[in-house]
Amino acid sequence: HSFGGLLALEALRRQQPMFNAYLVLDASLWYDSPTYADELEQALTQGKLTGKPLYMAISNQATTPGLGRNDYHKQRNLALAKHLSALPSQQLIFHSEFFSDEDHHSLPHIGVYQGIRWLMHSQQLDIFAEDFSVTEVVSRFKHLSESQGIEIKPQYHALKGLQRQAQRQKLAQQQRILTQLIEHYYPGFTLE
Repeated sequence: HSFGGLLALEALRRQQPMFNAYLVLDASLWYDSPTYADELEQALTQGKLTGKPLYMAISNQATTPGLGRNDYHKQRNLALAKHLSALPSQQLIFHSEFFSDEDHHSLPHIGVYQGIRWLMHSQQLDIFAEDFSVTEVVSRFKHLSESQGIEIKPQYHALKGLQRQAQRQKLAQQQRILTQLIEHYYPGFTLE
């Protein structure tokens, strides 16, 4: 958030291997304006970003430090988001949201929540999806684990809850799939 958002963009620009994904909330793009923002925009749009996910949350901030009542801060963030959204997804997996009802100080709460939700969207299990299968779920979580550099798997309690839902709704196929997923990810584990 703020200068932290600027730091995250700088780490992305320098391609620091320590991060697998980036959440940027109302980055202080007014810093050393316009020189730094222009250099950052050029580096990010022309660099090799290797498909890293980046989420930007932008507030409806009506002031800019040093400039007073001026929307330059908001406009620089929106302009960067527009440029980044034009990049191919193999270069950058990008999503931004503009929060018209939030200012710079209220944005972190909703921005972090929405950002994490977007970054982890592939962890959601929809037992009603046409492609819901053991193979699809295992493949999706394997890809997610590889992209994040750590093992990520569906939570045991989430699988059990969905299994009970499928049982209550008499969805035999989904119930079998969920049982197989529990056995795959948690062999021999039982906790009710």
